Amino acid sequence: MLTVEKLKTFDNPDLKSQWNNLWADYAYGHVFLSYEWLSTWWKIYGKNRELAIVVVRDEDEIIGLAPLMISVFHIPLVGTVKMVEFVGTGYTDYHDFIVKRKAPQVIQKIIEYLKHEKIRVIRLRHLSEHSPNLPIIRELLATNGFGYKVIDREVVECPYLEIEDDFDTYFKTRSKNLRKSIRKKERRLKKLGELKLFRVHGNDAQIETHLKRVFDLHRKNWESRDEWCFFSYAKAENREFVEDVIKQLGQKDWCSLFLLTLNGEMIAYIMSFTYNNVVFLWNTSYALEYDQFGPGKLIHHKLIEYLYQNGFARCDFLRGKESYKMNFCNTTSRNYEISLFGKGRITKMMQWYYISLKPFLESNRFFNKLMGIRFINKMLGK
Repeated sequence: MLTVEKLKTFDNPDLKSQWNNLWADYAYGHVFLSYEWLSTWWKIYGKNRELAIVVVRDEDEIIGLAPLMISVFHIPLVGTVKMVEFVGTGYTDYHDFIVKRKAPQVIQKIIEYLKHEKIRVIRLRHLSEHSPNLPIIRELLATNGFGYKVIDREVVECPYLEIEDDFDTYFKTRSKNLRKSIRKKERRLKKLGELKLFRVHGNDAQIETHLKRVFDLHRKNWESRDEWCFFSYAKAENREFVEDVIKQLGQKDWCSLFLLTLNGEMIAYIMSFTYNNVVFLWNTSYALEYDQFGPGKLIHHKLIEYLYQNGFARCDFLRGKESYKMNFCNTTSRNYEISLFGKGRITKMMQWYYISLKPFLESNRFFNKLMGIRFINKMLGK
């Protein structure tokens, strides 16, 4: 018999080991589902939300986990509504339920539980097409909508490279212009001194020193272009999150910094996570004063060469089909969002905002500055 309970804290003495044992058995495991990633995200960003880890047991054994959180929105003159999302929403590229077996029954129990808790909006964002749970969720909702209006939509493509054959064979598949550009820029940089790529593991004693240099380089690059900067001085919580999550994941060697240096000076970096022989490229930037030498292209070129030489299986560029990613791979997967909206005027307003208005504002910088997603979120009490 399956039973369901809700945990309101990560501070459960047995939860970490049970969580990661379950996650290790899951067919589509990655670092973004680990206890370390999600508990760190919650510690830094979880304020003004309620944690709702939905646990499904078969007798005494945990066979399913839904790492969820509840936000309460107060809309003036309209009312209040509860919305459920995955823990980590925003800075996490892939979300999912973690299910060991009996997936259809487990997922049904989770949705029924949320319905019973009077959750009127459920947003399951960034479910990868590779998730074995995605077709099960779709089939369940097609046969039993649980009283919700269901919206299933593609939200983003995620480029990736399957590492096969050898690096020379792979490099020949890249465009002639890219190959020529990389060789030319590498020759020009080498005339200035020693060009080197090296990997700093998350458990390295010097990781904190390297992280400070990464934060400074990233900030100088983005702020000089008057762009939103993840590691700006005004975003201390983002730096804190990265420092903490690297400390946690570094204990298991699940994270690395790849640094491209010229005469010992860092001119580009890639922050990555590793699990099951797959490398996930999470954040990157380069020194603008070397822009003419293409350090962004060069570090990706050299990193991929390193992955080929060291027997990795896949390089995942994560969310966003930016051109610099597509220079190095031809294949993408898709992330989907499945949203469930209950009945009522307030949920219709939430549906219009999240499905129509917010995507429009995110893709139109002028209107975003004019109307402001942040302003609307404050109006919603988020």
